This record gives sequence, C-alpha cells and structure tokens, in this order.
Amino acid sequence: MLNIDDLIFCFVKVFLGIGALGVSTSALLIITKNPNTIFKTITKISILSLSLGIIGSIILLTGVFNGISSTTSIPKTGISKNVPPGTAVASKDKQLERKDQSITVNSNIKELTLNIWDFAAVDGDYVQVFHNDKELSQPFMLTSDYKIFRVPAEGKIEIKGIKDGGGGITYALYVDETKETYFNDAPKGGFNTYTVTKKK
Repeated sequence: MLNIDDLIFCFVKVFLGIGALGVSTSALLIITKNPNTIFKTITKISILSLSLGIIGSIILLTGVFNGISSTTSIPKTGISKNVPPGTAVASKDKQLERKDQSITVNSNIKELTLNIWDFAAVDGDYVQVFHNDKELSQPFMLTSDYKIFRVPAEGKIEIKGIKDGGGGITYALYVDETKETYFNDAPKGGFNTYTVTKKK
C-alpha cells in the first residue's frame, strides 16, 4: 500500500528528475552551437521526458488508488480472501464489529498455520492466543510483523484482548490453509472465538 510518505517521496523523485533533465538540456544548449543539433536534442529530451512522465504518472496513480482501495477493503463479514500476512489496510484503527467466526477446512487438514498482526496503527495493543482453552502464547504486542502459530485443525481458537493501546484491540488473523484473513476487535479481558469445522 502506498502511504503519504511514499507519495511525497515519489513527487520528490519526479521533480528531481525534471530538474536533472533541465540542467542537462541547458548544458547541451551551451555546449552545442549547431541549431539543428540543438533542435534534435530538445526534441529527443522532450519525448523522453513525456514518456517518463506518463509511465511515472500511471505507476503513481495505480499506487494511490490501490492504497485508497486497500484502506476500505474490510467487508462487513470481517473476512477477506488473499490478504497476505503483515498487510497494512488502514492508517488508523477502524471500528469493527466484534465477531466469533467459523474456520472451515478440508477434512484431510491436520494442522492450521495462523498469522496474527496489527493491520492498522501500531499503538500498543496486546493479545494472547489460546487453543481449546489452553495457552499458546504469553500476552504479546501486536505489530506489523506477524506472529505465527501452528494449532491442530480442531476445536476452537481464541484471541484474548489484553491491553488496548487506543481505538480498540484490532488485529488480523490469516489462515494459511484457507487463504482467508479475519479482521476483528478483541474485547479487553474477553475473547474472539474461531471454531474450526471440517468439510464433509
């Protein structure tokens, strides 16, 4: 996702590029005294600048629109497909409906790989992971660097809210085996429960 810092950096690079082309053109005009050569040089530089500008604009606008769409991509169900672990989909915490979910997997799957991270502002939220009421982790702070847990593909997975850094204990849970990402808000001192079910 392209954030505001990336956008500013892109514009700085564009302006530096234009400046460099301008200096190069001026230098060539001073060194070259043949009018025909000057005209040809200016034409070539103009075409090159226009081409680079068009390509740069397409790349920049694509990044901007991808960034905009990714900040609003959390559906009401709280479940998205193919959002890679560690993806930041918002610049600040979103108000999410707290939900218990069901994770449906093929009957031959024995183990699940869970990836948990903070999909928005890293503001000091803490959670703890349980499987069938047994601790899988100590409380840990959610960051953009996802933590990986492997659990048996049965029973229930619980994410307990420990500390709210501000704006809710929001997190994303990606399951490798289903390629699904669950966006949720853990209640402080309470749980989000994910019940694992097998396809028949």
